[in-house]
This record gives sequence, C-alpha cells and structure tokens, in this order.
Amino acid sequence: MKLFKKLNYVYVFAVTLLITSCQTETDNLNEEQLQNKANNYVGQEFMGDSVSKSSKTSERPILTYEHFSENNILNFYEDSNSFLNSCNPVMQIEDFEDSEVLNGWGFGTYGNIIDESSDIIADIEGSDYALFSPGSIESNVKFSTLLDNGELAWIWVYKSWPFTGAYGNQVLTSRNWIDYADDLHIEFTKSNNYSVSLELFPDSAQDITIEIYGESGLLGYSEIYGAYSGNFWGIHSSESIKEVVLKTTNILRLGIDNLSFGYCDSDNDGVPNAEDPYPYSILNEEIDIDDCYPNVENVFVSPGTTMMDEIANLISEINKQYDGENYDDLHDDFTRELSKLTYAWRKDRLITRRERSAISSCGWRVNIPESYMNQ
Repeated sequence: MKLFKKLNYVYVFAVTLLITSCQTETDNLNEEQLQNKANNYVGQEFMGDSVSKSSKTSERPILTYEHFSENNILNFYEDSNSFLNSCNPVMQIEDFEDSEVLNGWGFGTYGNIIDESSDIIADIEGSDYALFSPGSIESNVKFSTLLDNGELAWIWVYKSWPFTGAYGNQVLTSRNWIDYADDLHIEFTKSNNYSVSLELFPDSAQDITIEIYGESGLLGYSEIYGAYSGNFWGIHSSESIKEVVLKTTNILRLGIDNLSFGYCDSDNDGVPNAEDPYPYSILNEEIDIDDCYPNVENVFVSPGTTMMDEIANLISEINKQYDGENYDDLHDDFTRELSKLTYAWRKDRLITRRERSAISSCGWRVNIPESYMNQ
C-alpha cells in the first residue's frame, strides 16, 4: 500500500509523460506560460508528491460538519447508513471506474465538460488513448471545473494516488498543478433529482464548502472542517437539485468518488417522495374498509395514489369532524364521498359495477367515524 514515502516538502512535481516530444522545465515558466502549455494538451500522465494526512490518523484534525438550509428544504447526512435508512433511495451511481487511467496513475483533460457523451482521445507519443468514451460516465450528470474568471479548466481522474484512502479506486478531482481550479461543479440534468451523496477525497486534510442549488437558487450549504479521504456527505431535498459545487480555499486537490444521485421512494411505487401525494402508500392487495372486504383489488388510481390511500384519507377527514354527537351526519357524508370515489374509479374502468356496489355496501355497514375514533 505504501508505494511512496512522504517527502519533507509539500509539492514537487515531475512530468513523466508529455504529449509532445519536447520536454520543458516547468519550474521556469510563469503562470501565463503554464496556462498556454496546458492548452496544448488533451491529456497527460504525471507523478507528484503530496503530504497526505489521510494515512496518518494521529495527525487528523477533529472532523466537524456545519450545515445550513433555506426553509428546511435540505436534510443532511454524515454517514452512509443514516442516508440509506432514512428512505428508500433510488439512485444512479458514478464511480469513475469506466474512464481510462493511463499506466495506473492518472490523466487530465482541459476545457471540457465531462458527461455521458464525452469522447476525448489523447495522442501520447504517437498512440491514441481514449480518456473518456461515450457511456463511460453515467447519464443525467455533468462534471466541470472553473477558474476564478469562469473559464473551464483541467479535470482529472486518478487511481488511488495521491488519495491514499481510495484503495485502488478511481477518483475525479478538480485541482492540478497547472491552474489550481477553485471549484468542482456537478450538474444534474434530470428533473426528479432530490438526493445526492458522495465520498470526499482531498489529498490532504482540508476545509471544504459544498453548495447545493435548485431552480430557486441556493438551497443551502455544508462547511466541512478537517475533511480527509473517505468522508461521506449526503442530502435529501424537497426541491429538485440542479447543481452541487465543491470549493476549497487552499491549492490542494479535491477529489470525489462514488457519487450517487436520484430520489427517495419510501413506498417503492416509482414516484419520488417529494412528488408523491402519498409517500407511504397503503399497498394492501385488497380494499379493506374497517375489516369489511368487498373482494376488490387495491390498485393505483394515479401515480403514487392507491384506492386505499384515497379511502384512508377520506376516513381521516371524516374522523377529524367527529364530536361524539354528529355520527349520523358524518356517516352519510362518508358514504356519499365514497360513492364519488367509486364513480371516478368506475369511469376510469378500474372497477366493475359489481365491485362498485360491493364497496358501497361496505361503506354503509361499517361504523365510520365512530369505530375509527375508538381505536
């Protein structure tokens, strides 16, 4: 595991493979020349050295999370078990393992937005290398890095090094030795994206800001102090998430891995909780009205809504009005509203005439609201 010994200085970079045959000492280039040099490359392999505190647990600072959410739109999670157990997440996962890492080290590409359609080939010493091929990145997500002036910058994928906590996994990162891009932008292109999680892989313990944006703008942010390799971060939102931006104030690389994005579906009915009129639908096989069974299948009447959802909601509304003396009136109201429900179901050909009659018969026989109020 320990392929590299730590050096007493922080950054010493040696370019081991260049696209051109001409080698230039980068130490003597100014910032503008470095940028011009970067523009001439599609991808390049390099080695470098960094002091990684992720491998020295005794030197780790105390990890601290702080979160802020506009109008309680966001719920934050600091461990994967809590995130997964909070609902039934339906997620796409991007682990960057389908992208090409040259000779087991890493590669970068300049000025590109990386997504499912990316087709980026590097000509290195006369040989073509496909860095990103169409389909190597999951659909519905885009990655980019930006300079302070808003221009697209380098984006890299490494295999383990310099992120010692990655243990052989490939990690996407925003920073590199050429332009020190400030922000890693993750854009989500589908409309029903309400949940995001990822693992952080800074190449040394550092402070990280994560901003979350939706249609209405900034939804909230997290401040993570003393982050190190492998830290989990996740959110569930009541507003669709359009973009997540990761920022760090120093010049160290900031990587991510195992990005997941999608939505919570607690009742597994295919409708995101945030869009579901009944996030916890009643999924009984048959209709049951206070232990009266009309022998009618409980089916969905619309996305996210079953017949039993509508019946239970009607019973709840009737029960709220019960004062101990208005049983007859409320029972009449219940049977009348139940008839309206079954009329709509019959009109949509979800039930037969016989089934509608059987449901109505149960409605007349059960003691609603009283029996439900006594439970």
